[in-house]
Parts: sequence; C-alpha cells; structure tokens
Amino acid sequence: MCNICRQTPCPSMCPNADEPRAVYICSNCGETIREGEDYLSFMGEQVCMYCVEELTYEAEYIED
Repeated sequence: MCNICRQTPCPSMCPNADEPRAVYICSNCGETIREGEDYLSFMGEQVCMYCVEELTYEAEYIED
C-alpha cells in the first residue's frame, strides 16, 4: 500500500504512480509517446503532439 495515497496500485495522480507505458516512438523527434497521450498517426508514422505543433503552419493568401 502506498504511504501517500493509501491505495494499491496508486492512481495516476499520486506522485508514486508508475509512469504510463510507452506505446510508440515519435517518427520526428524520437521521444516516447506514452499510453493516454495524444499523437498523430499518418501513413504509418506516429508523431507526438509537440512535433505536430512545431510542424504546423498557417495558410496565407498571397495576391498575384
């Protein structure tokens, strides 16, 4: 039994809780994408949300 939350196993909000399991590796940066995290899956590639935000551009209309 945990001495902080008094539960077995610890809920995710407890500081003693196990880290969520690794599910994927980001195809762009190589960081782990863990269970419960958002990610983008595109053409067999998995990309973490940090990289999705970094790779996103705003479209602008340019007149000729």
